[in-house]
Amino acid sequence: MGLTIADPLHRYHRRLENVARQMESAAVATRAGFEPAFAVPDPEDPLWSAFFGATPLRYLRLPSYRGHRFDLLDLMGTPGTRTTKSLASNTIMARAILHARSSGRPLTIVTPTSGNKGTALRDALARAQALALPGSELVRVVMIVPSASAGKLRLCSADEDASFTRNNPVAVAEVSSGAELKEMVFKVTEQLDRRDVDHWYTLALDNYRLADTMRAFVEYDAIAAGVAPAEGARLHAHAVSSAYGLLGYELGREALRADSAPLPEGGYFLVQHLGAPDMVLHQRTRQDGPPRYTRTEPDGPFVQHSDPDFPFETDDPEEVLDATFYTRNPPTAPAMTELIRGRFGGGIVVSRRECVARFAEVREFLGELDLLPQDTAELREWSLLMVLTGVFNAIDRGLVRTPHIVLHASGSYWDAAVPPLPADRCVQIDGPAALLDLIETAS
Repeated sequence: MGLTIADPLHRYHRRLENVARQMESAAVATRAGFEPAFAVPDPEDPLWSAFFGATPLRYLRLPSYRGHRFDLLDLMGTPGTRTTKSLASNTIMARAILHARSSGRPLTIVTPTSGNKGTALRDALARAQALALPGSELVRVVMIVPSASAGKLRLCSADEDASFTRNNPVAVAEVSSGAELKEMVFKVTEQLDRRDVDHWYTLALDNYRLADTMRAFVEYDAIAAGVAPAEGARLHAHAVSSAYGLLGYELGREALRADSAPLPEGGYFLVQHLGAPDMVLHQRTRQDGPPRYTRTEPDGPFVQHSDPDFPFETDDPEEVLDATFYTRNPPTAPAMTELIRGRFGGGIVVSRRECVARFAEVREFLGELDLLPQDTAELREWSLLMVLTGVFNAIDRGLVRTPHIVLHASGSYWDAAVPPLPADRCVQIDGPAALLDLIETAS
């Protein structure tokens, strides 16, 4: 049993427009650099309806696990990305196109990314240009990824067109961390501020929160349709790096309350990995770090059993399970911690070893849904497997008692589902000067 929203722009236009209006009012007073106005396209325009319709949203009932009811909020409906980043990229691209159309000036979106966000922006632009949306021909996307994330890059539907790849390049940089990459890109955009190039550095939280309000709107519709129960608290579980999506969902809850359409009480449960567990650590009441792991056998796993919030077994206490999740010390942590402590919830950290051990069980749990490959060796995006592994572990360890759990399914792909971008389609850059040249060439 489930609910599908095939045309989210038409369905949620009024609410999205109200949120966009509030965001624009706040942004006018604080906006420092260039940013297009918060705006939502006309839902009666068939081109825009088709553009947003490429990202259908689903709310599905799942089986229960050890007495806990499970629902799935499927945010992975865009075939060219299979991640929730398309939800935000659609609204970001719409704002860029509307601005370029009204100004008549080219606009270049400059985005550091660990893969999914940049892929989704390029996919959104390719769809807009294929639909011949007026203004889309003026928009460019320059994405920059750390070399450690190169395996996350996906082929765009327009990449067979050499001019699209040239105008919307994918740059790969040798950097030690995602933070170093973001700092490099930010400094380059500061230089662009002094030149006659319209560019947009899109990492501000509100650019993502606008679209993610739709998570709450879908849940509300699922309740109205009888897919989800109208009563009882529910725990929203999400594999997160910075939890932008949950903060957007929370904003959607606020918009519904303002519209006299409240949702039942909701808490939050965060799932992270050992390479970047900062949000789980931040929301714990005790201020300690990860537990100490030891090896009982030379070739065996590292183990610990003192801290149920962390993996009991791992092949590497500092492993990076998925390069998407690279954010350390995210600025969103205080807001997320305040929500969890003010209501209920928590978090857990998972290891690759745990995800692999749970894989067959998770695939069986998802039944006929084609959301995972046959083997974890094929998996390139681990979000869905991470959140289910984390929640199952948390239930087994007594960390979760809420009987109703809503899984935010934010990403799952493998090469056969979304083909990788060949290395020869990427541009290797060695520093800010090379990046600046690339951006100005694309512009």
